[in-house]
Amino acid sequence: GFNLVSLANNHTLDRGEKGVLASLEYWEDKNRAVTAGSCADKEAGEEVSLFEAGGITCAFMAYTTSTNGLKAPGGKEYYVSLYSFERAKADVEKARKKKADAVIVSMHWGAEYVFDPTAEQKKIAAELASLGVNLVIGHHPHVVQPVSMVKDTLVIYSLGNFISAQKELYKLIGLMVSLDVVKREKDGRIDIAFENVTGMLTYNPRNSVLGRYVIVPFDMMTEAVLKNYPEVYKKYAAVVKGKGEWQIAMRPAAPLPRKAKK
Repeated sequence: GFNLVSLANNHTLDRGEKGVLASLEYWEDKNRAVTAGSCADKEAGEEVSLFEAGGITCAFMAYTTSTNGLKAPGGKEYYVSLYSFERAKADVEKARKKKADAVIVSMHWGAEYVFDPTAEQKKIAAELASLGVNLVIGHHPHVVQPVSMVKDTLVIYSLGNFISAQKELYKLIGLMVSLDVVKREKDGRIDIAFENVTGMLTYNPRNSVLGRYVIVPFDMMTEAVLKNYPEVYKKYAAVVKGKGEWQIAMRPAAPLPRKAKK
């Protein structure tokens, strides 16, 4: 059921050229998702991925700020999309020329296990906002970070882990964000706005009464799955909401069952 897949991250080049091409072949064979962030040839690397949903044409780009010190073979830099303002600017311009109504950017950035966006993340978010990007979806820190509005750009700094094999509780909390994209005409141009922006925390236990490596939204949580979950929810929901003037609405955790009266 996933529609978009980002292939740009710090592990893209881990298995060298063979790994990059095998990954691209896999996704091309499936033909079920729009991908971005890694391409097999220069021509594809110069294109921008587009898709349509509900009558809205969207452009999807993906970048990473790190490749763990690894480099693509000379002349094949298109194997992984490294972020630069110039690269993003060129891609956004291509997207607008192709009549994209909304621009979505997947950003692999930040520092691992840090709940606050780094100075670099904030700088890149401001750059993307200045280019008119509509939505930035961040990942890499392995923990949740705030969701913010930067000018007119919705920035999800980090979704945390959706599914993983990590152990500590703070690494097992993830975030899902739902929203409605509204397309309007304003002053003779297309204007994109977001409505009903809502976050929901998730929990990904290694073992639970529900099985191994399941995804449990907090609005379906029980004490049998995670003890003291209301307090856990409160702590990480506060991280996601941040301290800015604009704060994302959060779906509440499931209420604790009432104790039977004696």
